[in-house]
Amino acid sequence: MELNVGQRLALAIDMHLILDAGAGTGKTQSIVGRTIEHYLSIDQRATRLLPPGPRPLPLSGGSLRIGLSEREDLTAWRGLLPSEVVVLTFTTRAAEEMRHRLWEELNRLRPGPTRDTGGSRRDSRITNEGLIDQLTAMLEDAPIGTIDSFFSRLIAPWRADLSQRPTEDVISDAERHVLLEQALEGLWRLRSPADAVAAGVSGERASLLIESRDRLARRFGSRRDVRIVLSSLLSNRIFVDSAARRLESQGSVSESDVRQLIESILAPSDIQFDAFVSDIHQACLAWVDLVRTHGNELDVANALVGGTRFQTLVEMVDVGPPATRWERWIWLHGLCMVTCTPSSHQSSEVSAFSRGNLTNSHEWPRGIATWGNVSDANSKELAKQLGGSIADIWNRTEGRTFRLLARAIFLLDNSTFPIPQMPTGLSLLPNIIQSPLPHSPPDSQLAIGIEEEVSHFQDMLICHRALLDILHELKVRKRVHEFDDIASLAADLLLARCPRIMRAEYPIEVVQILDRLPEESWRDDHILEALSLLERFVENPISAGLDSTEAKRLYADLQSRYARLRNIRARYRAFIIDEAQDNSAQQWRLLGRLWGERNLPEGHEVPNTPWQPTVCCVGDRKQSIYAFRQAQVSGFVDFGNALRDINSLEFHSEPALTRKPELRRQNAARDPRYSADGGFATATDLPESRSKADAAWQRFDEPEKGSTKQVDALSRSQGHVELVVNYRTAAGLLNQMNEWWDDLFSSNHDRFPGDWYARPQALIPARSKAEGRFEWLLPASVPHSGHPDDDLTQPLDPFSTGTSSEMENALITARIRALIDGQSTRVGEVIQPEQSAISPGDILVLLPSRTHLGDLMARLEAAGIPASADKEGGLLMRPVIRPLLGLVQWIARPSSRHAAATVARSCLVGLNDAELQTFLLGAKEDENLIERLSTLLPEGPHRALIENWLQASRRASLIESLSDTLNHSDLLVAHPRPSERNDAEQFLHLVESQSNEVGGDPILLADRVSHLADVAGNDLTSSGYSNSDSVQIMTIHGSKGLQRKCVIVGGLFSEGQGNINHDLRQRVIATPSLFASNPRPWKSHSNLDSGIWTLARSLQEAQIQAEARRLFYVACTRVKDILILAGAPNDSVRSGNQISIKPRSVPMPTFGHMWLDAMGWQPSDDGRHEISTQSMPFAIHSHVSELSGSSSSVSPLVKMSRLHEVAEIAQEELQSGQLVHAPTRTRSSKISPHQLDKALSCPRCYLHLLKLGLSPSELQTNVNSNSMPTTEKLGLPPANVIGSIFHRVVEIGLQTPNIDFELSSPLPIQWTQNSPDRLTDDDVLESVLKELMPPDVDADNLKSLLKQMSEAVKRGPLGTLTSGGQWNNERVEGLRTEWPFSLQIPIRLEANEQLWTPNGPQEVSNIEQFNFSVSGIADLVLCTQKDDGKGAIRAVDLKTTGAAHLYAGWAHPLLEATGESRHPAEQSMLDEYRMQLALYTVALIRQEEARERLGIPHREVLPPAILCATTGRMIVMTEAEMQSSITELESLLSTLGELALEEDLEHECDCSMSLSNIRLFSRPDSESE
Repeated sequence: MELNVGQRLALAIDMHLILDAGAGTGKTQSIVGRTIEHYLSIDQRATRLLPPGPRPLPLSGGSLRIGLSEREDLTAWRGLLPSEVVVLTFTTRAAEEMRHRLWEELNRLRPGPTRDTGGSRRDSRITNEGLIDQLTAMLEDAPIGTIDSFFSRLIAPWRADLSQRPTEDVISDAERHVLLEQALEGLWRLRSPADAVAAGVSGERASLLIESRDRLARRFGSRRDVRIVLSSLLSNRIFVDSAARRLESQGSVSESDVRQLIESILAPSDIQFDAFVSDIHQACLAWVDLVRTHGNELDVANALVGGTRFQTLVEMVDVGPPATRWERWIWLHGLCMVTCTPSSHQSSEVSAFSRGNLTNSHEWPRGIATWGNVSDANSKELAKQLGGSIADIWNRTEGRTFRLLARAIFLLDNSTFPIPQMPTGLSLLPNIIQSPLPHSPPDSQLAIGIEEEVSHFQDMLICHRALLDILHELKVRKRVHEFDDIASLAADLLLARCPRIMRAEYPIEVVQILDRLPEESWRDDHILEALSLLERFVENPISAGLDSTEAKRLYADLQSRYARLRNIRARYRAFIIDEAQDNSAQQWRLLGRLWGERNLPEGHEVPNTPWQPTVCCVGDRKQSIYAFRQAQVSGFVDFGNALRDINSLEFHSEPALTRKPELRRQNAARDPRYSADGGFATATDLPESRSKADAAWQRFDEPEKGSTKQVDALSRSQGHVELVVNYRTAAGLLNQMNEWWDDLFSSNHDRFPGDWYARPQALIPARSKAEGRFEWLLPASVPHSGHPDDDLTQPLDPFSTGTSSEMENALITARIRALIDGQSTRVGEVIQPEQSAISPGDILVLLPSRTHLGDLMARLEAAGIPASADKEGGLLMRPVIRPLLGLVQWIARPSSRHAAATVARSCLVGLNDAELQTFLLGAKEDENLIERLSTLLPEGPHRALIENWLQASRRASLIESLSDTLNHSDLLVAHPRPSERNDAEQFLHLVESQSNEVGGDPILLADRVSHLADVAGNDLTSSGYSNSDSVQIMTIHGSKGLQRKCVIVGGLFSEGQGNINHDLRQRVIATPSLFASNPRPWKSHSNLDSGIWTLARSLQEAQIQAEARRLFYVACTRVKDILILAGAPNDSVRSGNQISIKPRSVPMPTFGHMWLDAMGWQPSDDGRHEISTQSMPFAIHSHVSELSGSSSSVSPLVKMSRLHEVAEIAQEELQSGQLVHAPTRTRSSKISPHQLDKALSCPRCYLHLLKLGLSPSELQTNVNSNSMPTTEKLGLPPANVIGSIFHRVVEIGLQTPNIDFELSSPLPIQWTQNSPDRLTDDDVLESVLKELMPPDVDADNLKSLLKQMSEAVKRGPLGTLTSGGQWNNERVEGLRTEWPFSLQIPIRLEANEQLWTPNGPQEVSNIEQFNFSVSGIADLVLCTQKDDGKGAIRAVDLKTTGAAHLYAGWAHPLLEATGESRHPAEQSMLDEYRMQLALYTVALIRQEEARERLGIPHREVLPPAILCATTGRMIVMTEAEMQSSITELESLLSTLGELALEEDLEHECDCSMSLSNIRLFSRPDSESE
């Protein structure tokens, strides 16, 4: 297959590449091709400059289908292995597709002369058939995935070194909102720095936090507003951090930092700004000169004294703009104040020079007379013209922007630059205020000056970071994390900042240096500087307040972390980053950290380049649409510029790339498929225009076939390659869109100079003969259509009485129906060309927002069109969920009138107003209203359902009752759409998950769900409903990477596409360059005028508008053949074949505005467009009658009548249905090994607790003593934590003896590999304590205890065995600590499973078998050889009971055990854990029986044992005890299976797991008496 020019250049693996890939240009195929070349090319940039990374162990025989003789020795393979090439994608779905495409492409490869016929591909670089099999086998573990997953994988081995308390689980969305609320509440409860430190706030800001927080509360007037601001800052954390780095160049915010930041933001506008200043200056000067020519008539002499407007204007224009940029901005603001009316100079359009003269006011008179005193009519007219031109300059697009920016800088200026003669009391000059703010507002316009802005920045950053600290502490305590935490750990690992774990240990100077990562993030200057400083501290530790040992330890620690970073870098020799335009600044910084210097073998030459691996970034600026995820195209641009510079540097300074055979040329890129490393091409494989001699090189100046654009050969030679051949869209449609993009991305629309704008890129159609089709669904109402029909069974016509969105949805529905049916359409009376029917799955509807999604889904359903939406808004806000939310509250609080009214009026009960009044007014105070309602309803299913709720409130079985309600109420009859059923089930899962968090108590659970509805109602999104062959409806953001035959872009004139109203409501604006919040100390007063806020708002509006243009591009370019735009401005009117539309004037243009501009359509003077539908080159449909023969809509009354009929029919069928024989089934359940012994004590109470969401093993029984636990008195952690820590010590430090005799049966190498005795090794103990020790624990005491237990174990039987000795006539052949197992235990039963229904219990199945799934980890498994030479295996469980007593020297029964006989305390321990031991033994028996059946040597399973860590004694079961325990285990599981089928588990019991004997909270000391 012949590649186009761009695709060949994409294979240039000898240079860094930025691949600018337009929509549909096959970038995935280019990435796959480049990756394959990295694998196969033995001579490339990466292999010449860098040594191989770590090589894998040989793959086992069963992993490959190729024999050993056909395999390649991968340790000697000179190409790159999949483990060395990092391929990063934007989504997990894209990563899986990439891995699959690589697998397919690799499996096309065969040895032989280089040739690609489209089927198999032969390549001369492949000498062994097995190489392909080896490479494909390595793909599974190759670093191919999202950036988040890559970093998660990167940090996994080092978590213990990065965090004292590593987390385990990813936090759910619901839990994250709860923790955030807790963190915000915690922030306001802090009363001192000590409180802050205890809550997790870093010590460096704890002392400043309280005052900063209180100042913010004063500036915003309430704590609530500060919470909103801090939540918004947290949501924009990456942008905030990016701006903060530039604001804190010296460690804290300063006036100079703020000024430098502003100047850097404004720098891109310098050229336009200077031109604008010149224009406005010359225009004002011309007007002044005209006035001077009529000095007598206008009384100019008197106007030049007394501080008039004219005097100020003359002095400003005569002197001209100042020399410095900052003062020019202030000068421009002064000029605006002089020339414009006071009420308009901050408006989008100013009023200036009315009747050719300056404005006049009492505060600031203009000074000169009116032009009426001038007799020369021409001069009068000229004055009006000159004045009008000044107003026009102010009102130009750049004028509007520059006016706002000039005012912002004026407010921030604290210099002495004057605006001459301006009155000091002028109302236009705001009153600059600063903290402490007065309690009542001054009676004047208020603004914030530079000093207060600096203080405000600092306070926001301190509180923001403190909130992050508190939130981090809450997550650590919960042992959960999110992707932000993964990124933070990655930053610690890659030394992008001072590691959090060392911030309190390194001297503050070192912390500050490590936090100053260079802008070129691949550089290590900050690390080297920190190491140099630490080295000086080693020489002079007193200067840092350290002792010599500590200084050396810290120096060694940073050296170790830096060496590890360089080793990590050495793993990877190539990076390919897909969708790079959507990377955040944080992701770019972290990726850059992997491209710096690596550890090289001794003698290897260090490459002369800043980027050591070969880097390829693939993206498209026009498709950067994820600013809400804090992705910004600026990072893509910055790294692209760096990449081009580095390529140029390497070409001229790295001789390895240009030595023979050369890899780089000035005018061409090497195609590695035909390179000099052994590949050669056949003539038929080469393009017609290419000879064999130059096959290996692609010239930079060669144009794409069909392109008329001049080639930028310089950019190509520097690594910037464009892919412009589109394989997706029909040629006719693509050429039409190319014309749109020329205007859409024109610089004429730039609102604010910056690097976030995309520029047009003409794509070349590969489908050159396909025309495609374009249509516009233009909803327009029919005027004078009269009143709606009185017949309520007739549906309302949206084109007579509906809104624009309803008309639009009706048109979309009708058009989809016609497409699916293959119906012809018409424009007016003109029949359109016929088109074949298409599948619903080939249609994609893209919407800018989900505001009107519900109406569209309802219309599609009514038309019988299968449709699915990716998400349908906030789950807890969905109509189908509201009755369930009320029911949750009512079951929890049966006397709640509000909850009762909500449920009774909903479709769950359906009381009318009169019935509801009777129900509630007749109720007594605190009466159980569920019970009352059940007595008011007649006998029947409805009453049975209410009685079910009543039982649920009494039994605390909320989840079961919700499930019954879903199955047997009218909820899903009233809400019948599949997506609504999915929402209801999703809500049930949410309640179940929250039950696991807070337990099954209905009140706690109801409060938690209510809290989630308050704080995260719109954030917990409905997952929608998916169907493979259905019309897909989604937002444009969700469509990236998709393509469909037909694409409908709705909401053409929706104003939600590009506005900042949400940011304004949240009172925070955050961009990559700047963040700001808008204080409002007094609710009776308007917001304070803030220069920073004005600047940030201008930036945000410009960036949002630029992204809105990119959104429209992304939406339209998903199409293959049929593109349909849908939407019209409100009040669009149709008359015959004429449609009149008037787009509303809005600050941010909609898609419709953009498209009309791109079409070149100009409105009339009144702003209207008159459109003749039959004279357009494309179809315009404005009414459903043009799209289908009949309407499928029905009125709400008819719809409800039909639903009622369906419900009645279903009820009749249920009542008259015949009993069906229940099927025989098998049930399954999971059980935890460590809970088996609890379950044995009382199976019914055990299951009851599980049903309530309570863990039996973690509950505290209602003991009488409230004294402090023994461990806490000694400064030790709780007993269970001691157990976990000592388990880890044994796992790492237990000796495996050297086996110098023949094994009785083979064992894996991991079981027999010799390891030294390190149980008492200080390094091991320190490592384990660092990993697992909780805070507030005495480390020395705990370490001493661990040593005591380790010594006891070494003295006992286990120590004897692991040192190679004999015990109990056995010697160790191998061992495994932390042995994982998983097994299924089938239990035969004879039981019936019944379900509750409103018509009585219904038998659903006969249960003949109950399968228990058990997964766990045994502490230790010993493989031994007995005296007779036969092999044996035994499970050993480690217990640390009595550890605190051992340490303190206190008496404990276990410590009294001596001799050979079993002590009563040991017998008690064995009895207590016999079920757990029996389970381990069953797992071993199953394993050995399986080996015996397969004819594999097996071992005898010996009775299990408990290793008592405090004494070192091994307590072994007898054979009889083992058999008895296994029988008892089977009996227990049988009982649990039978009880699991029972609905009501409550019973009177006095066991330790009875609810009456369990306390969830410790009582105060006063209660214990």
